[in-house]
Amino acid sequence: MNKSRCLGFILLLTSHFTLYSEELTVAFTQETYDLTSMFNRFSKQTGTQIRIATLGSEDLKVELLQRAGENMLPDAIVVPADYIGLEEIKYSPIPASLNHPDTNKSLINGLKFEGRQVAIPIIAGNHLVLYFNKTHIADPAKEWRELIEQRSILTTGTSLIGWSYNEMYWFLPFLTAFGEPPLVNQKSN
Repeated sequence: MNKSRCLGFILLLTSHFTLYSEELTVAFTQETYDLTSMFNRFSKQTGTQIRIATLGSEDLKVELLQRAGENMLPDAIVVPADYIGLEEIKYSPIPASLNHPDTNKSLINGLKFEGRQVAIPIIAGNHLVLYFNKTHIADPAKEWRELIEQRSILTTGTSLIGWSYNEMYWFLPFLTAFGEPPLVNQKSN
């Protein structure tokens, strides 16, 4: 894990946030980790109820920007760290008292916008993984050539790899997943 940057999910507080509200709306993607236990602990400790709004990851940024223009943002959002640059959201500053004392200071410094901390790190690291289905493949491929060869043992209509081609962030790390590009001299490796 690279502790100098928050590559995972962060909590951003919008300008509507008040620390002592009776209810807070938190928006995040359906793909985000299950945060229910964290929200339940928060509600138990503070008496503040959490209302959850979820969207697909491809829709969250657009929805937030539209809501910012209409002044209808949720109280907090759980997003990747690169959302900090969306100045239209008008984030609230984070009081230092909300930081966990063990949080790396360089991680907190990376969550500043215009000199103010605007996010709380809740997950750090780049957690992209490649799964294989043991009902179809006995052992995971260790190189692209092996992955391509596995196609012959699959039933017709079964795909080797699936991801959203609209989200290049998810695709690019797998180009070098086996330490070599999948194409060499424009031919399958």
